[in-house]
Amino acid sequence: MKDGSFMRPQENPMNRYIQSCEVLVLSKKHWRWIIVLLLALGDAILNLNQITIAYGKISYCESLIYHMQNETFAMVTSIIFLAVLFGDISRQGYWDLYYILRTGSRRHLSASLITLIVIYCMFLSAICVITHFAVAVLSGASLLPVLHRLSSNMAFLAQSGLHPLRACILAITLFFLRCCFLAQLVLFGNLMSKKLPLGLLILVFVGLVLDYQLYDIIGTNPLYILPYDNILLFPRGTGERPGYLFSFLYFMLINCGMSTAIYIKIKRNDFSIGGGL
Repeated sequence: MKDGSFMRPQENPMNRYIQSCEVLVLSKKHWRWIIVLLLALGDAILNLNQITIAYGKISYCESLIYHMQNETFAMVTSIIFLAVLFGDISRQGYWDLYYILRTGSRRHLSASLITLIVIYCMFLSAICVITHFAVAVLSGASLLPVLHRLSSNMAFLAQSGLHPLRACILAITLFFLRCCFLAQLVLFGNLMSKKLPLGLLILVFVGLVLDYQLYDIIGTNPLYILPYDNILLFPRGTGERPGYLFSFLYFMLINCGMSTAIYIKIKRNDFSIGGGL
């Protein structure tokens, strides 16, 4: 105490970080998750129906791998999920960001936003797995962890000796890492533009146009420089697929790079009331 005034005890930085995360998580509207849940359920039903018509009754592991590796799911459905969850990140909820900056720091803000992305991508991955499991159980799919040689891709996985459960975990994890990268792209794009939905435009371009069109330009021997190439458990085209460790290192590198870019951008951004986001 000095001159009759109280000295505020220095707040633990970890407490500030946790409070920042709570503010951001609680600020997100829950209707987004209802939309994602309904879309995931409908997509799981359509996917399992198509697979059953094409191959007959298959195991849950086969169905999940088909689902997570399918071009339509990876390039369209998952992009819609990310657009619903992260389309306005750093644009809507402005006062939440302003509150964090008033009570914490820009470092806390960047860490909180990236943590939000990681948590939400984990929830999204879990929803995709759970809804697909529920639909598979109700449809009578086998829950035994087996892979039949129903297609060239499944034959590749069977010949490689990859255990079905391990294949499922790999597919889910790589999907999660790709979602984290694309969600960070949305955040970075929104931080770059105060008026235009630049994040959504970048999401559509990288997640849909670039992943699909560049493959056609390169040909049937991809260089595995695109996110979609690296979530596949089997070769895309006629070339050989690099080891799965390569894909993990690839996603760690691009995710860390995006996190660094977001931190630098937030550090330089004008978050004043007149400056906006």
